[in-house]
Order: sequence, then structure tokens, then C-alpha cells
Amino acid sequence: MEGTLRVIGAILVVATAISGASGDGWLDDIREDVRDPGPDSTPPPKKKKKKRHDDGSHFHFHFHDCDDDDDEDSGLYDIVGWFAAYCITSPIWGPHCAVGDDLSVEGFFPRFPYEGHWPGYMRIGVPSTAGRRFAGRFRVDYADNFDDLERIGGHLLVSTSSRLGLDTELSRFEESLHGGAHDQLWLGDCNVVFRFAQSPRSQWRAGIGFNWLDDPIDTNFGFNFTYAFDFFPRRPWVLSTELDWGTLGEAELFHFRSTAGVVLWSLESYVGYEYWDIDRSQTSALVAGVQMWF
Repeated sequence: MEGTLRVIGAILVVATAISGASGDGWLDDIREDVRDPGPDSTPPPKKKKKKRHDDGSHFHFHFHDCDDDDDEDSGLYDIVGWFAAYCITSPIWGPHCAVGDDLSVEGFFPRFPYEGHWPGYMRIGVPSTAGRRFAGRFRVDYADNFDDLERIGGHLLVSTSSRLGLDTELSRFEESLHGGAHDQLWLGDCNVVFRFAQSPRSQWRAGIGFNWLDDPIDTNFGFNFTYAFDFFPRRPWVLSTELDWGTLGEAELFHFRSTAGVVLWSLESYVGYEYWDIDRSQTSALVAGVQMWF
């Protein structure tokens, strides 16, 4: 009897390990959403409308004495449309107007924020000898949701005085499953960005590119829109916020993060918060890392 119980116990342990290794976690849900849209995503077949035959026994009268009302409705729709466009584009033109930016004026970079007597991270309209036309930063950070998911990631941003730049990021997610098993995958993006607003104390950028997911099973891609800004209120503080919104395979992806850091020479240490939403999978975490400005 005792030997039988041991065999049953061993079978249960093995079964638990196998079920844990098979997924059933946050990362496994992401794979399903990205690679299998599911039955609900297939639109139902359209019903054919029956044709109505007119034998001529009915008379149809159309009165057009309401043209004035139609004109009024058209004018109202125009106003609503312009107001909607005004609100939707405000994240672009709002910061541009607030900092008093002029797209025809170049900005130049120091080696790192607050270098020497620089008030922030840019000088506007000064000779190129007083600053650089090229700048970059690279960060490595760690995020944990204090449950069963952690992330290690890296990010590179290259900026130029022409306002064009490159923004790319990669993250390795690892999840602890039941039975002591672990699951992992890679997420990342790559974007071409344009700095649409700039001043000595703040820079704003937006751009488009692609998202990707990779694991031993497959690699998937999608479209990405990114929006971010950096604020330099006073030495030695750096405040940064980033937003990514797009697609990944068959899923919709949304990513938001905001950090506060302290820069010493060319190194910045920061802490912050980040949030991920990939279709039915959501998680938030605290993030901490180090960034090198060059």
C-alpha cells in the first residue's frame, strides 16, 4: 500500500511539472492572443437582404423642403469634426506651442544633461561648436510585478540636430509557473522618431515602426506608434515618459512607462512604473535601472 501511494505521488508530481511547463500563465495567454485570434474574431456571415419587387402599384413621394435643415446639420458636423481633429492632434501641436519651438531652428546637445552650465539637455540656435549634432543614450533596467513575472530589458535612443532619430527596445520576460517551471519570451520594437518639440528643458518625440515577439516556437511582428518626452526641471533630475501603441500579430499592444532619475556626469539612476496591455493580458510593475548618456 505504501509503495502504491509513492507511485501515485510521483505521478502527480510529474503531471504537475508537465502542466506547469506547458504554460497557462501570462506569457502563454500572450502567445494565444498574438498567434490565434480565436473564434470570436471571425465575423458572422452577412445575411442576404431580400429584394423587394415594385409592381408599380405604389407611388413614392420624396419631399425636399428640408434643405435648410440639411445645411444646418452639415455645418454642425463640420464643427464637431474640426473640434475632434483639434483634440486628437493636441498632443503634437500642444507641446510645440507651449515650448515656443521653431522648426527652422536647430538644437545642439551636450555630452550629458546639465553638463557645465547647461540648464538642461539642449541649446537652441547656438553655433555647432557649442554643442553636438549627435547624441545617444542606452539604458538597462529590471522590472518586477512582485507576483510571478519579471522583465530585463535594454533601450537605445539616438538623436540628431535634424530632429530625426532611432528608438529601439528589447525585453526578456520570465514567468514562474506552477510546479517550479519557468516560461520566457522576448518582446521588442524599433521606431524612426521625429522630435516635434524641443527646448533646453524638454524634448518631445513621436514616431512609427514595428513590434516583435520571439520565442522558440515562432516570431511575430506588428505596427507600432511611439510617443515620448523628457523633462529636465533642475539639476540633477530627469523625468521621462514613454507610450507605445500598436499591433502584434493578431493582438493589440499598449505599453506605458514613466520614470524619475538622478544624473551624475553621464550616468543616470532611475525608478518608475510601467504597464503592459496585450489584448486580454495586463500587468503592471515597478522598474529600476541605469542609463548612460553619450
